Amino acid sequence: RKTGKYCMPHLALIQMLRRAAASLVLVGHLGLASPAESPCQDRYAAWLSRAEVFERHDEPKELQGLHVACVWRSSGELHLEAQLNGVWSPVGWLRAVLPEKSLESWTDFRKELQLALLFRKETNNWGYLHLKQNFGIFSELGTRLASAEEVLEAQLVLVVEGGQWFWPPVEIGYMRSLPGTSLQLETISVQPVVFRVRGFLKDQECSKIIELGQDKMVASPVTPMTSAWKDTDVSDFRTSTQARIPTEEHEMLQDIDERVATLTRVPMRHNEEVQVLRYEKTQFYSA
Repeated sequence: RKTGKYCMPHLALIQMLRRAAASLVLVGHLGLASPAESPCQDRYAAWLSRAEVFERHDEPKELQGLHVACVWRSSGELHLEAQLNGVWSPVGWLRAVLPEKSLESWTDFRKELQLALLFRKETNNWGYLHLKQNFGIFSELGTRLASAEEVLEAQLVLVVEGGQWFWPPVEIGYMRSLPGTSLQLETISVQPVVFRVRGFLKDQECSKIIELGQDKMVASPVTPMTSAWKDTDVSDFRTSTQARIPTEEHEMLQDIDERVATLTRVPMRHNEEVQVLRYEKTQFYSA
């Protein structure tokens, strides 16, 4: 120890020992595992990617922090099966038996699940760990689960270390129909994850939005990032015009807000106003 804090070599050793301890606990659980067959085998394909779809050489070949897991009861035991970091591997199964006491409270269940999946809140050297959200557990519909009973009912769950739902891309060209809607997500990139949302806006809705913004267009603002740029002419960076349209202005915008919430699985209260941007010929927005 040095001045009340661990030196970096000691800290690295402690982190390594914590990982090893977690692995030992998992091995212990594996020793208790029964040959019960998972009820989720036919459900993984819609959520996992194969390593070869990650084509970039400067990025990990995985979706870091996305774990697809199945939790179920069999022969009086609580079983866990998972593929980690969003990647399918026939030899990459993590299997464990969770302790019964984990069902006593949601906090206990989350702790045991996190231990079994071998991840911690601290995953890098980012200095603002207090701002990082707690991991989330979601159903296949993107619904945030809030009890062990809900997890057992869902069986297949997606554990997202970042805390917020996102649709796994699977592979380029993968089409996902969103339940209860006419929307489809088409994966056009895996690294980074990019989707084309089919059926999101109708032609008449686009025309109406343009009409609503027509008389509200103003010069697009730029916020200086440092005091050194505070007196700089905005037109040096941005020459477009824009309008913001409150949701309350038209019933159609409320429908679109609901569509956004359905697509992102984020409550409507987080939505911003609809923004219309207009770029005439030669106009620009430069970084």
